[in-house]
Amino acid sequence: MSERALDATHVAGAAHVAGAAHVAGATHVAGATHVSDHPRFHSTTTKELAEWLVANNVRVRTAESCTGGQIMSALTDVDGASRIMDLSVLAYSPEVKQRLLRVPAPLTTEQTIVSETTAECMQDGLAKFAEALGLRHPSWCVGVTGWLGPAPDAVPHLANTVFFSIGFDDIKHGNLHRTFCVRTNSSGQTKAEKKCAVAHRILLELADLAASKEGVAASKKEDVAASTLKEDVAASTLK
Repeated sequence: MSERALDATHVAGAAHVAGAAHVAGATHVAGATHVSDHPRFHSTTTKELAEWLVANNVRVRTAESCTGGQIMSALTDVDGASRIMDLSVLAYSPEVKQRLLRVPAPLTTEQTIVSETTAECMQDGLAKFAEALGLRHPSWCVGVTGWLGPAPDAVPHLANTVFFSIGFDDIKHGNLHRTFCVRTNSSGQTKAEKKCAVAHRILLELADLAASKEGVAASKKEDVAASTLKEDVAASTLK
């Protein structure tokens, strides 16, 4: 794939799930699509997506739960990945989500931990954590939470359901923030295969956002910020 050549068009009806209702007793989540419902899901490999992100200097940070680090694993399989990644959090337990990512405790119960709002809080918390660490490079932040199998009895409709949120630094950038809800197969796949499928879909949506008009503009601002950072470091070194 050529640089910036990815088609930024989202499959019709596949993506935004703002306001999706979690109705007790429902058999599915409103707005959810199958994890493979993306026009390039079967024609693009995860390795190709990772290579494209590295080639285009698309900086990525992740807060992963159900995917167990699969997103960053895919990126680190590509030479040069250190240029685009500096932080990944495996926030598998409710306690880590609360203490590290500042997800409110009411959003980490069995009934709420897999939700649109929790994914957004994880993504926003990751951006704030990076800022607290002094990581100055603007980056795309990803928060993901889900059940890759049966869900608790209180929320059976969330079985094999994953929410993920992608934003440029924080959720305040309206045009550069999307939240998605996808379903994985209920049978015929191992949990490891489901992790790979979800990570693949997330990288597809991330590439779409990065290749969009707004994403390209943001990356140019990032380049300016990076140049300013280099100048600051050089100036402090000379003093």
